[in-house]
Amino acid sequence: MIRIFSIPGCPLCRKARNWLKEEGLPIENENFYSFLLDDARVLRFAKTYRNWLLLKMKDVPGIQNWKNDQIARFLQQNPSRLPRPVIVADQEPEEINRKLLHHFMSENEPACPASCTIASACRRVRENDRALLILNGRIMRPMDAEQIAAAAKDPQTALHRTPKTVSAEKKVTALAAQPEGTKQEPQKEAETSASNPQTVETEVTIEITE
Repeated sequence: MIRIFSIPGCPLCRKARNWLKEEGLPIENENFYSFLLDDARVLRFAKTYRNWLLLKMKDVPGIQNWKNDQIARFLQQNPSRLPRPVIVADQEPEEINRKLLHHFMSENEPACPASCTIASACRRVRENDRALLILNGRIMRPMDAEQIAAAAKDPQTALHRTPKTVSAEKKVTALAAQPEGTKQEPQKEAETSASNPQTVETEVTIEITE
């Protein structure tokens, strides 16, 4: 069963519900505001998706230092900060996951001439209007066709973190930029990094429609 949290009178929510019905997908509709009135559920949402919410609302002063209950209370007082509708699908077949991803998370651009003066503005509007799709407990980010195929099989592949190799050359350049007295020996660092490249994790926004 696919749950959709929507707002009465919201055209985007209505379009999402109609599409799900046309595809023959079983849905359970819930009022978005009813969800926000449930303190326990909102707190659980804030705790589970804390990192995503911090990225999404990084413009809020001091939010990085907030506790989960403060974030939950802020969401309840500012419901427009969450995208709508919110679509939650757990343990659905790969075919259904693929349909949901293609419809709600596809990065494909509509035909638009490069000469169009408002092309960039249109793109921002589409990004902001994107639904919040959660598959098996993972918030999905906009994807291309190849990423969608992988995420349809395993939503784990759409995590916010991606491995990144730090090359010896880049590391030496960074060391050279350090203040006097804090530099390490570049040549030795380069040799160490070349034989043992480090793998670090970087945050990648799964922005949607929060």
